[in-house]
Amino acid sequence: MKRPKIQDAIDKKLINSDFFQSEREINEIVTYFDDMGWKILGTSLQNELKKHPEVQVTPHSTKRNTNVYRKK
Repeated sequence: MKRPKIQDAIDKKLINSDFFQSEREINEIVTYFDDMGWKILGTSLQNELKKHPEVQVTPHSTKRNTNVYRKK
């Protein structure tokens, strides 16, 4: 299957998945898409997740300069 646009991948696969109900680091989300056969870069994914209205972004509790993401 051809890799979708990042926004479409977030809307159609990530937002409504059970995987995204709890807080996830960006590397976990990249691996989630990689398991589907979609290579998505972490930086591009972070930028799209930060802009998405249904995604909650919070600073990581123990790692500096790291965020965790989950569905609102």
